[in-house]
Amino acid sequence: MDHFDKNDTLKLQDNMKSVEIFRLFGDYFNTRGFKKKGSMVYRINDYISLCLFFECTNTGSVYFDYSFFPIIMSSCFFHYTYGGRLQDISPGRHTSLTVPYETEESIQKWVQIVKDAVDSRLIPFYQMIEDPKTLLNYLYSNEKDNIFSCSFVDRIMLTAYLEVYIGENPKKILSFLEYSKDCLLHSPKVQISEKGRLIKIEELDVLASLTKGTEVEKDCFFNNIKNDMREKHFGLERIYNL
Repeated sequence: MDHFDKNDTLKLQDNMKSVEIFRLFGDYFNTRGFKKKGSMVYRINDYISLCLFFECTNTGSVYFDYSFFPIIMSSCFFHYTYGGRLQDISPGRHTSLTVPYETEESIQKWVQIVKDAVDSRLIPFYQMIEDPKTLLNYLYSNEKDNIFSCSFVDRIMLTAYLEVYIGENPKKILSFLEYSKDCLLHSPKVQISEKGRLIKIEELDVLASLTKGTEVEKDCFFNNIKNDMREKHFGLERIYNL
C-alpha cells in the first residue's frame, strides 16, 4: 500500500484533496498508530497529541505540517502553535509539492522525505514527551527555541499548565505563576491585547488556586479540559475515568 500509480498522480493534480494525498502514503500512518480526521492524522495520550497535517493551498501547493498539541489547555480553535512545516526539520530538501508541476518521481521523493521526517524526528520526539516532565524540562532548557515555534505567551502558559498538572513542588509552582503574571504585565515579548492579557492572568489565578487545593479538585479541572479538547478537536467520546 506504500506505492502510487499514474492515476493517483492525475487525481492529485486535478483535485488537490487531502484524501488523494493520503492515498500516496497507503497504510503508512495507520501502521504507526495514527488515526485520521479530515486532513489530519493524530496520536493522542493523556495530556498531549502528535498531529500531522496536509495543507492544500489555493495556489496549488501542498505542505506537510506537524504539531504537538496539548489537551490540558483550553483552546477554542486548533492551531499549529507547537510545531511547524516539514521545511523546518528538513531544510534544503524538496519539502512541498507544487501541482501540477510535479513528476511522479518528485512526488515519490516528497512522500519518502515526509516518511523519513516522521520516523526519524517526529515520532521519537513525541515518544520522549509522552512523559509531561520531559516536555517541561524542554521548556526550561536552552533547546526550547529549536523545538517550539510558538509565541512567548503560549510558551509561558504551557509551562504554567504543565507545572500545575505535574504538581510536584507547590512552592516552586506558585513562584513560577507569579513570575508568569509579571511577564504578562510587563514583558515587551508579550504581544497580545489588553483583554487577552487579562484573560491569561485570570487563568494563572485559577491555576494558583488549584495548587493550593486538593488533588480531587485538580484532577476534575484537568479532566474536564481534556474531555472538551478530545471532543472538540478530535471527535472523541468523553472519558470519565481519566
